[in-house]
Amino acid sequence: MARRGGDAAKQVVVSVVGVSGGEREKGVTGLGKSCLCNRFTKPQADQYYVDHISVLSQTDFSGRVVNNDHFLYWGEAVRLADDGLEFSFQVIEQTEFIDDASFMPFKAGKMDPYIKRCCATKIQSAEKLMYICKNQLGIEKEYEQRVLPDGKLNVDGFLCVFDVSQVPNRSLERQVELTASILNNCLKTKRPVVLVTTKNDEANEVYVKEAEKLASRKEFKGNIPLVETSSHENVNVDCAFMTLVHLIDRNRGRIRIVPFYEAARHRKEILDVATDAFQRLVRTHVLDYRSIWATTSKKLAQSPDFIHYVDLFGMDQAAKLFRRHVKKLKDEYLQRKVEAYMDMLPSILREFFPDLQSLEDGDWLSIQQRISEHPDFDRYFLRCNEDIPWSENTELLDSADTRIPFDVLDSNEAETVFKNHVNALQAELEMREMRDKFKLLLAETGYVTPGKRLDEVRVLFMGRESFDSLSEHDRQFIYDQHQKDITEKARQNFHELLLEQAELFYHVKSIAPTGTITQEDIREITQTLQEDSRYKALDRLESERTLLLLQHLGFVHCPKKEHCPSFPNCMDCLIEKIIANKAASNSRPGSGTWSSKNIDYGVRSDPQVNLILLGNQGLAEDLQNVIRSVCEDDEFELDNQIFSLDYRSIDGDVSLPQNSFKTPEFTPHGVVCAYSNEASLEYVRESLEKSLLTQLEREESTPTPPITVLFAPDPDLDHNTSQHLHDEGANLADSPPGSLQCTFMDVGPSVGSGEGHRFDSSLVTKALRSLITSIHHRNNSQNIFNSAVLPRDSQPDIRIIMCMLCGDPYSVENVLSPLLSHQWCVVTGEQSISLQTFLDDCKRRVEVIVSSYHGANAFREDLVHGFILVYSTKRKASLATLRAFSANIPNLPIQILAMTDTNSASAFFGSDISQQLITEGNAIADRLQAHFMTSTATCQQKTAFYTPFFKEVWDKKPEIEQAFNMEDPSGLDDSGEGTLERPPHHYHRTITLPPPRRTLPPRSQSAEGSSSEIYETVPTDGSQGDDLDEPLSPVFPDDQPLTPSDDSDIYSHIDNDEEEHLVKPSQLKKQHRFQQGWQDDSLCSRRLEDYWGEGYGPQAFTTGRRAKFPPPPTKPRPKGSQTLKVKDAVPVLYGSFEAGDYGYSRVQEIPQAAGSKARRQRREKGRQVAPGKLEGDHMYRVIPEDDSSLEVSSPRDQQSPILPPGAPARKDTDKTARRKQEKIRSREEARQREEERKRAKDEEKLKKAAEKEKEREKKKAAKGSTKSSSKGPPQPTLEDFVQSPERAVPLFLEKCVYFIEVEGLDSEGIYRVPGNKVHVEQLTTKFKEDNAVNFAELDIPVNAAATALKDYLKQLPPLLPQNQLMELTTIASIGDRSLRLLRLKEMLTALPRVNFEVLKFIFQHFVRVAENCKLNSMDSKNLAICWWPTLLHTLQFTDIAEFESQRPHIEDIIQTMIDQFPFLFQGKEDYVMV
Repeated sequence: MARRGGDAAKQVVVSVVGVSGGEREKGVTGLGKSCLCNRFTKPQADQYYVDHISVLSQTDFSGRVVNNDHFLYWGEAVRLADDGLEFSFQVIEQTEFIDDASFMPFKAGKMDPYIKRCCATKIQSAEKLMYICKNQLGIEKEYEQRVLPDGKLNVDGFLCVFDVSQVPNRSLERQVELTASILNNCLKTKRPVVLVTTKNDEANEVYVKEAEKLASRKEFKGNIPLVETSSHENVNVDCAFMTLVHLIDRNRGRIRIVPFYEAARHRKEILDVATDAFQRLVRTHVLDYRSIWATTSKKLAQSPDFIHYVDLFGMDQAAKLFRRHVKKLKDEYLQRKVEAYMDMLPSILREFFPDLQSLEDGDWLSIQQRISEHPDFDRYFLRCNEDIPWSENTELLDSADTRIPFDVLDSNEAETVFKNHVNALQAELEMREMRDKFKLLLAETGYVTPGKRLDEVRVLFMGRESFDSLSEHDRQFIYDQHQKDITEKARQNFHELLLEQAELFYHVKSIAPTGTITQEDIREITQTLQEDSRYKALDRLESERTLLLLQHLGFVHCPKKEHCPSFPNCMDCLIEKIIANKAASNSRPGSGTWSSKNIDYGVRSDPQVNLILLGNQGLAEDLQNVIRSVCEDDEFELDNQIFSLDYRSIDGDVSLPQNSFKTPEFTPHGVVCAYSNEASLEYVRESLEKSLLTQLEREESTPTPPITVLFAPDPDLDHNTSQHLHDEGANLADSPPGSLQCTFMDVGPSVGSGEGHRFDSSLVTKALRSLITSIHHRNNSQNIFNSAVLPRDSQPDIRIIMCMLCGDPYSVENVLSPLLSHQWCVVTGEQSISLQTFLDDCKRRVEVIVSSYHGANAFREDLVHGFILVYSTKRKASLATLRAFSANIPNLPIQILAMTDTNSASAFFGSDISQQLITEGNAIADRLQAHFMTSTATCQQKTAFYTPFFKEVWDKKPEIEQAFNMEDPSGLDDSGEGTLERPPHHYHRTITLPPPRRTLPPRSQSAEGSSSEIYETVPTDGSQGDDLDEPLSPVFPDDQPLTPSDDSDIYSHIDNDEEEHLVKPSQLKKQHRFQQGWQDDSLCSRRLEDYWGEGYGPQAFTTGRRAKFPPPPTKPRPKGSQTLKVKDAVPVLYGSFEAGDYGYSRVQEIPQAAGSKARRQRREKGRQVAPGKLEGDHMYRVIPEDDSSLEVSSPRDQQSPILPPGAPARKDTDKTARRKQEKIRSREEARQREEERKRAKDEEKLKKAAEKEKEREKKKAAKGSTKSSSKGPPQPTLEDFVQSPERAVPLFLEKCVYFIEVEGLDSEGIYRVPGNKVHVEQLTTKFKEDNAVNFAELDIPVNAAATALKDYLKQLPPLLPQNQLMELTTIASIGDRSLRLLRLKEMLTALPRVNFEVLKFIFQHFVRVAENCKLNSMDSKNLAICWWPTLLHTLQFTDIAEFESQRPHIEDIIQTMIDQFPFLFQGKEDYVMV
């Protein structure tokens, strides 16, 4: 070892030796000498080469690197010792190169064998270059060139290499032998030697042991240390060279040689630290998966961590780790993409497949196919290129498109999402079913009332699957929603109750007109309402109930549609919308009738003409095609005027709605009929007749539109047939149905016009010109007539108010359709329309004001001639409001209209409420002497539906207006509300007043949508017509009691909520007379003053203002008298009655005992009263039903015996008018006879229904009297059911319990799940037939036996007598458990023996059931809940509040009797738990 001059580093020349030569000596691979030298001289990973060869060509052998030598110069390496001393190593590798041609060692002068030659201490080779790698040979200039210093070196020590890995073709013994020889030769040179084992990372344990043996041979005297290395892993390489340095420099002492496993672990730690540092560096600087290595390596080149890692692992490994990191970034990016897609996929699947039915049980592959075929596929998905996976498609990955690549659906994640979607749908379905079941459970449970919390009723639902399966949030949400629903329903029901008490609130308004409501008023209202269940339903929401009551009171005092509870569906709002739509439709083209509303020649430049094209066999379509061919764009020019044509082709039965001439969207102005043969002509004739008949049935007053008949003969018709059809068509045109003139034209094709044409286009044009001209002339005539007769701005002749209640369940459009569909209907205001109709010989204008009942106050100061009051037969509040409203109407004509769902007969017999309300409506109409009609709410009535009532109002107009114009305002008392009321005692001057209610013709027979016009009234001049000669005076006997008529039973069950009692005129003797002259009806129709207040008349209409006469003297009724006399009941009777109808008068102060009899109404409508019942009274003019020829005088006939004196005489009409009236009368009589036949059938049904009702009431009364009889048989006791004195338990009870304990103790829900009714009946029947029957042989379910047991116990006498039952309820409320238990035992001990034994038997059974509660889910608490209503079935509660307060205590006491059975029934003290 030498020191360089001027350099502190010591120079050491190391020769690396080992077995070399051909394959025979070293095996397939070498020992690793080159790798060892390479790793030491160039430790950087990129400068370390694994493959080194010794087989060379002659050229490479003679090159400057090998230089014809059998050794390699590896250059210089510098290392620092532990003490900081620097050593410079010159490394020589002794090897043996093989000629690749001869595979023999190259000859280089005088050569010794390798084992001798390798131990040379002097190395000499001029110009020899440093060896780097095998690729250097031949291209030395491209690599670093470093020359062997001075061309010679002196070896300071040897590293002898021993390969410990197992190599083919190399025997361990041969390697040991050669290595031992080399070691011996090296030791002879007196140079230090170190034995280095290589490839220890692949070491064979046998080879390692042989190397250790070799190094420890005696001949080596322990001078050869052993160092374990691995060049590939760079483990202990430096240690081997530094060990040799310590041997060379004897002053340094021996170096510690680290074992391979320890050195490898240390090396691994260094590598791991470097790797972690480099990975952190990469993660910090490389964030984009699109980064490339060239750019990144330049960026990181100056980083110490990067340099250190590259030194240890090399640049390739660094690039590999970089690529791995980039791949991870890309995978993470793709994963995020997939996760984003998977987040979107559930919502897409829910949209495409919202339920299980839409999936159709398909698998994921079929679902993918259906997704690809879905119309919204491109909205959510993206089709990918089949050649490039979506994850490699850079354009797709870099795009901002959020749609899902369809290939993603092939992933496992997508399939998992699909499975989760299916599971979610199934779970939602199950949860939805549970929610629905819980909702149904809530709806079926009567204990859940408005205002109750869930905690109060939770125990009722515990153990129910629908309750237990829901989360607490779902339970509370559903319960809150149910509470909201039932509370809203309770509010609606309470509001309906308030409306049903309309008269009560009208009374409060009458006594407090200024709007001041006192607590006394509220208390009075509350007392009236508090017994109703709808009032009690809001007991827990008392503040809301009070608020609703006050709001209703405020609305009654100040009604505004904005404050209406039904707003925005207030009746006034609906009416305004309907009338506004009518006004808008009148202004639209084609919206009018066959009048000039649509053909306005002076204003519009393109009037619309709607044409009906009638013809079968394809004639209508052919005609339309021809018309369109001659009319460009469906426009026809006539006299420089353009008409827009619209067509409706008809070739079917015109009586069907779809083939009707007129529809809501199409109103024809002209008809073109075409025929070509006998069949088509007959079709045209029948169609015109049916159309006219339909028009007459609808009672439409609109004229038939102009008609043109066209004849287009078939080509195959002969001359005679064609001429015959021509004549027939001409005759049809001369006298068509309805005797209207038509135009006839033969429009067959001319000769030479070509085949295939039925019509000559020029003749069709001529026919169109003629038809449109006819339409033009007709409309001009109608315009002149309308403008001359009735100006548009003229005042109405009569004014009618129609009232409806807000919220009634019928179509307002159908009620108004007879008015709005009228030909001469004109909108005159937001809530008013005007009609022009014939009421006598002239056209009159009728104004109808349509309003709600509360909105009618706005018209109370106007002149009104009559009222139409509408109510629903499905709503009591509707009739109650009508009743209260009608009480304030003066003596004006009234039409009451009952709206039903079906025809009146079906409604009457199909629904109890409809039957009741129709009957009460009849009674109100009788009392008011008003007309009563029914109408179906689902269909529209004829336009003349209200005409009979309008005619009657017109007849009464002079008297009504005379009273209105002559009334004295000074005699009226204004209440401050704007409502004029009558003072209690005010005498008015004698004037001619309009007739009271009796002068109005009474209502006709109740019929569906019709009303008879045959009225008969009583003369008003004091005479009695032809049959009565005594004056009508209010003379009443004192001894005439009110007796019910036998023919009024059918209405006997209808209660009168007003406490009014109805008296039939047939019950009055002939001494009853009417006061001569007009009498104010308030004297006989007003309420009790004690109840309604003096002068009550809220919202009275001023139309009937008139003076008030003092009441006639009446004889006071004796105190304590139970006999009601007519003079006490009716101060003044008035009225004229239709033949066959009963009238009613209100009775005041009728005792309750007589009320049930006095409330009866007539049984039949139209049936005449027998003369014997009238006792000579001739108030009724009897008209025999079978005398259809009897002619009744018209009320307007001057010669009529019923015309009031002083009425203006009518002018004589001409003969034509008389004949016309005769025809109308004949048709009317025929129609009336048909109606009478129908009415007779309805009355027969009424009779049968009444008889059945009577029989039911008799049976019910007989049954009740039997129960209430005190002389009945003695009640059975529990002792009557014992088996014997020793066996107190009834046999059936014993058999049921034993059967249940044997078969059903493990039956889940026993006593909770009811048994099948058939099985229960089978069990009881078998026992009755044979009480020794074995229940186990009957194949009966356990639940059936449990149900039969509970039913049997309810039939037994009470297990607890009444005294003990009351004592039990007292004990249950004791708070001290020990005291309650002792009192309970005392009570049970005091029971009769049989009762105690039966109770003991039952509760012992309960104990056995509760012991198996894990199997049957019936613990003592559940048993108590299920059984206490059965055991204590005789326990009664006064109201629901008491029930709710007592129920928990009773359940607890029954549970205590089960839990403490040993103490209570067996006397075992040690079971007491307090």
